[in-house]
Amino acid sequence: MLRHGHERDAGDMLTIMPRQFLYSGTESLVTLEYIIENKYSAVLKIEDGLVLCRDGVQEFLESEKARLAKASQSKDRATISMSITINNVDQEMVGHFLWDLAHKAIRDKFKFDFDASSPNSLLQGRQAAITVDAFEAHHTIVMRAFAYLDREPRDQTKRIGIYLCGLLPFHLSNLRLEEEDGRELASSEQSEIGQSLHTLFKDKQVFERHKASFQDTYWYAAEMEDVQKWMMDSAVMRRVNREWRQAVQQAASPTRGFMKPLLETIIRGFLRARTWLVWNAYLWITECMELVSVMATIGRSLRIC
Repeated sequence: MLRHGHERDAGDMLTIMPRQFLYSGTESLVTLEYIIENKYSAVLKIEDGLVLCRDGVQEFLESEKARLAKASQSKDRATISMSITINNVDQEMVGHFLWDLAHKAIRDKFKFDFDASSPNSLLQGRQAAITVDAFEAHHTIVMRAFAYLDREPRDQTKRIGIYLCGLLPFHLSNLRLEEEDGRELASSEQSEIGQSLHTLFKDKQVFERHKASFQDTYWYAAEMEDVQKWMMDSAVMRRVNREWRQAVQQAASPTRGFMKPLLETIIRGFLRARTWLVWNAYLWITECMELVSVMATIGRSLRIC
C-alpha cells in the first residue's frame, strides 16, 4: 500500500515500471531497473522497488537551483549582446559582412563548438549545471497519470499504476503550490487538466477500470480538499461540461460532488459485491468522513464571519 513514510516524498523516488515506457506505450529491450543500476548508479539506487537518490544528490540539486536562481537575478549575470556600427567602410565590405552573418544565422543556425573537450570550445573551464524543475516535474507526472488512467491497465504498469492513482492529488497540490510561487500553466494546459479531471470523475468508468490500483492506496482528506480547489478554478474548468461543472462546484461537500463516483464504487464493491478490500474501504471512508468534517467546520466559520 502506497502511504508509508518516505514514500510520500515523490521528489526522491519513482516506483519501478518494468520494461514499459509509460509515455510511449512501447516495450523497451531492457528493464528500467537494469538501466538505473548500470547507467545511473552514481546518482540513483533501488530499494524495495523504489528509485531513490543517493546521499547528497538531492542537497546538491537544491543548492544548484538556489545558486542559479540567485545568479539569474543578479545584475552581473552572464549575457550576450551585440551592436553593429558601420563607419567609413565601403559598400562591398559591408555586404560581405552582412552576408556572412546571415549565412551563419540561416544556414548554420548560429552553431558553435560546445564540445567541452575541444580546445576551441566555449565551455572550456566550465561545468554543465544539473538542476531539477519541480514545476515541470509535477506537471509531467500529473499528465502521465491522466494518460495512464485513460487506458486499460497492464501487468507491466501495475506498480506505477498504484503510484499514479495514489499520488495524483499530491502532484496536483504541489503543482498549484508552484503556481503560487510564480510559475504559470498556459491556458491550454489548464484546460487540459480540467478536461482530464472531468473524464476521471464524471462517472465510475475509470475507477472500475483501475479498481486494483485504487484498492492498494487511498487519498488523505487534505488531498481531496486540494483537488476540490482545482474543481473550483474557473480557468481550469471553463471548457468542461457546464451542467457537470455546476453540480460539482455547488455540491454541499466534495463527497457529494466530484468524489461521489469513486465513493459509490468503493461502497458498492465493499457492501454489495464484497469485492473491495475491507481495510482499504475503511481507510477511504475514514478520510472522506474527515473531509466532510473539515468542510463543515469551514462552512460554519464562513457563516460566522
